[in-house]
Amino acid sequence: MVNLIRFWLFFIPTICLAANLELDLSSHQVEMGKHIIATLNYQGKTKPADIDLSFWEKDFYIQKQDYYAEVINAQQFASQTILRLYPRRIGDLTLDSIAQGGAMVKPIHIQVKPSIRKGIDGTPKLTKIKTTYWADEVFKVSIAVNLHHPSNKITTQDWTSNNFSITKLPQQKQSSPQANTVLLSWLLYAPQAGAYELELPLIMQQGRGRFHYYLAKLKLNIKPLPAYYPASIAVGKINIESVVNKGKNKQNKLTIQLSKQGFLPKQIEGMESYFNLDYKQSQHDGVTTRTYQINVPEWQWGQIKKLELTYFNPQTAMLDVINHTLPIVWAIPIYAQRLGFILLLIITFLMVLYLRNWLKQKRKQVKFQQLLDNGAPTIARRTLLSNNHKSLTHWASQQDAKDAKLIAEKLNKACFKKLKK
Repeated sequence: MVNLIRFWLFFIPTICLAANLELDLSSHQVEMGKHIIATLNYQGKTKPADIDLSFWEKDFYIQKQDYYAEVINAQQFASQTILRLYPRRIGDLTLDSIAQGGAMVKPIHIQVKPSIRKGIDGTPKLTKIKTTYWADEVFKVSIAVNLHHPSNKITTQDWTSNNFSITKLPQQKQSSPQANTVLLSWLLYAPQAGAYELELPLIMQQGRGRFHYYLAKLKLNIKPLPAYYPASIAVGKINIESVVNKGKNKQNKLTIQLSKQGFLPKQIEGMESYFNLDYKQSQHDGVTTRTYQINVPEWQWGQIKKLELTYFNPQTAMLDVINHTLPIVWAIPIYAQRLGFILLLIITFLMVLYLRNWLKQKRKQVKFQQLLDNGAPTIARRTLLSNNHKSLTHWASQQDAKDAKLIAEKLNKACFKKLKK
């Protein structure tokens, strides 16, 4: 009996000093966009290591609210951690068992419902995307949110990442008999290969009530490009435009503009002739635009310049080539310019000479027709024969006019008719 009493006297302090961990929840039911309060109470000998909550992060976004700690005595330490838990998806979710300082809490089930108001489900819906992409390959992430009321506003936190370049696109609004919808979109690409888990941005719907939505993380696998590809290979198709503009002092300028979604290498395969030139670069809605402007090269007559840019096609995992013909601006040699000027003068002189002879002949025809119209066939006949023509028939054979023969016949008839009288 005495030994039993001694055992309990030794064991009771040990029990008192054993670590204890309790988890209290404000509710076991919650809707998307709302949160529950989780309170973790710990008591043990010494201050334990930070509690590992990574098992909960798959289904819940964890927001630490408060932390209290107290050293009760040399052998007693107590702490309280208050958390906000936002569900990432709808359904029957589980808070897995966690441990701290040797103490554990059992798993707890939580029922998550959609956020429905007046029959409209405002839970954001992520458009399905691939899970594997190439390094520098641009892809779009889109999320549709139904408004609980047409006057509600949708806002998001800035979406940033150390591993991804992210560009937010303008919101798009869509209307249907069922609901008004806001479409949120971003363009992303990862410069480095690897396996990533990417947290989506907080989405807030504000109206009479406020909803804070945290969606499930994206799990993405980024593949590296083949090691033998040079760094000047762009990933994704490049759009090319070129035009010749008049610059200052009437100096023509050739403008070449390259654009594509996402990243453009500093040096692009196929643009070697322009590597040392300055360029202007800008970005708008995820599209990078690079502009080169140079004096028009003195290309030889008949020579055509082309650009052939090589890029990596993510869909085929192969290299493709873009062919673009630059504007034709030929530099004519000086000797050709002078020869052309001389030919132009000769052609002009011949045309003037031809026009002069034609007008002279036309005046003769008009004068002769006037003689006929005035009823003086004899004078007309004498006029025609005055140029060493033996007869009217001989005159007609020497003329280019189609109606010369007919005129001669009519004139002969008129003259002989007058003689008979």
